[in-house]
Amino acid sequence: MVYIPVLMSALVVGITINWMFSQEYGLVNFIIRSLGGTALEWSLNPRLATFVIAFASVWASIGFNMILYIGGINSISNDLYEAATIDGASGVQAFFRITVPMLAPTTFMVVLLSTVNLLKEYALVQGITQGGPGLSTTFIIQYIFDKGFNQMQYGYASAISTVVMIIFALIAFAQFKVNNGGET
Repeated sequence: MVYIPVLMSALVVGITINWMFSQEYGLVNFIIRSLGGTALEWSLNPRLATFVIAFASVWASIGFNMILYIGGINSISNDLYEAATIDGASGVQAFFRITVPMLAPTTFMVVLLSTVNLLKEYALVQGITQGGPGLSTTFIIQYIFDKGFNQMQYGYASAISTVVMIIFALIAFAQFKVNNGGET
């Protein structure tokens, strides 16, 4: 069940989230009204719209990240936990001194992929807010698309794309250096 959003296209996820957070007929506002609250204007408030996009992005990718972490946890040898138990380590100590450090390469990969995916998100934002209200949820990719395809400024859009590519590479390089390439 958790992995199903990964299998759906970003546009379908966006439309589903848009339905859930709809101002008049949305599931979330229905629950808020049922509890005696006032319905929120999710698409008209820039902070709420940004929250909805963040929620949708996490919901759409949590299944993939879960699979990566399950693989990372399964790759940790049980011998380490047995040795820790013999040495008198509690479950919490084993978690923080064995599991967390051994998952550093997996965490590095999840953070790197999540950062790049967030910066290049297009279909999800289009499906939820179309970049609004105003330009509050317009990511750089929407801006490039608008300049290149709607305003026919191909050279400008290409230049911005090149700068974004360099920024992506610098972010990946910085994360690689900070995390020693995912090594423990």
